[in-house]
Amino acid sequence: MDKIVAANWKMNKSISQSEKFVRKLKKVDVRNNVIIFPSFIALPAVSQILEKERCGAQDSFYESSGAHTGEVSPEMIKEVADYVIIGHSERRAKGETNEILNKKVKACSAAGLKIIFCVGEKEGEDSHAVVKKQIIEGLKGTDALTDFVIIAYEPVWAIGTGKTPETDEIMEAVKYIKSLYSCEVLYGGSVNGENAEEILKICDGVLVGSASLDFQSFLKIARS
Repeated sequence: MDKIVAANWKMNKSISQSEKFVRKLKKVDVRNNVIIFPSFIALPAVSQILEKERCGAQDSFYESSGAHTGEVSPEMIKEVADYVIIGHSERRAKGETNEILNKKVKACSAAGLKIIFCVGEKEGEDSHAVVKKQIIEGLKGTDALTDFVIIAYEPVWAIGTGKTPETDEIMEAVKYIKSLYSCEVLYGGSVNGENAEEILKICDGVLVGSASLDFQSFLKIARS
C-alpha cells in the first residue's frame, strides 16, 4: 500500500522555484502518494502542474468569507487543493488554541478538504498527556469525519533539530494515537532520506519539512 509523503515547504520557494520543483517531480516515478504544501502564493501554480489532489495549503481560516484581512477560507483552498495542514506546532506557537483549531477542522471538512492535523509534545512534556488533550479538544465533535482527517505526530523537539525518536517510540506513539482516533497517522520531525524508509514501515506516511526543499533529498524520501 502506498504511503503518504507530504512536503511542507513552510515560507520557502518563490512561485518560479515552486513550479520548477514540481515540474521535475512530475517527470519521475515515485512509489508513494506525494502531496506538496507550498506557500499560498505558489499554490495555484503548483496545482496547475500537479493537479489539486496532490496539493495542499499550510493553513486555513475557519470562516467561508467576510472581513478577515489576510485570511484564506477553506472554500478558496478547495479550488486549488484537496489537502490542508491544521495545527502545526509553528502555528500553535503563534497562539492558535485547540478551540480555534477545532473550528478550522470542522470548516475545512465541511468544504471537503482532507486535513492533516498536527499533534506533538515539547521537550520534557508527557507525550501521551499532551497528544490526548490536543486530539480530544482539537478534534471534538469530528468522530463522523474521520475520512477527512489524518493525524501527523510531530514531537516539537524533533522539528528542524535533526533529532528523531527511536523507532519503537514512534511506533508506540502511532499506536496510542490510533487508539484515541481512528484515522491514518503520519510521523513528522527531522524526516530525511536516511531515516524515511524505516519510519515508513511503522506508520501511514511522513510529513517532511526542510528535507523536502531539496529535490534529490525529497525524491529519495518519496521513493522510500
